[in-house]
Amino acid sequence: MQLGSHWIAEIEAFAPEMLVEPQRVMTFLNELPRTLSLQVLGMPAVQQSDDGSVRGVVLLSESHASAHTDPTRGLVYVDLFSCASFEMEEARRIFLQFWPGVIKVERMIHRGEP
Repeated sequence: MQLGSHWIAEIEAFAPEMLVEPQRVMTFLNELPRTLSLQVLGMPAVQQSDDGSVRGVVLLSESHASAHTDPTRGLVYVDLFSCASFEMEEARRIFLQFWPGVIKVERMIHRGEP
């Protein structure tokens, strides 16, 4: 029996200036679950580091979503784990909408499979 799906992705962003915007991470973490019909349990927690990187997480009734920017390398990482089903293609579309770029890594792991 499958417990849930865990999607991880990494984008090399076309516009590195977008990687230092806490509001962009906040909006993404609100929009991603809403678009995928997942239930948000509260406001995303977002923090910016001295180097400009931004990281955030939002708890979902189904599990969690997180995003982390790395402006020094021009990368954005996202992680979505949910026991409710969701469309990876739709998650990818939202990710690229917020940070246009090239997907360098993408994996879907089905948790709980034998």
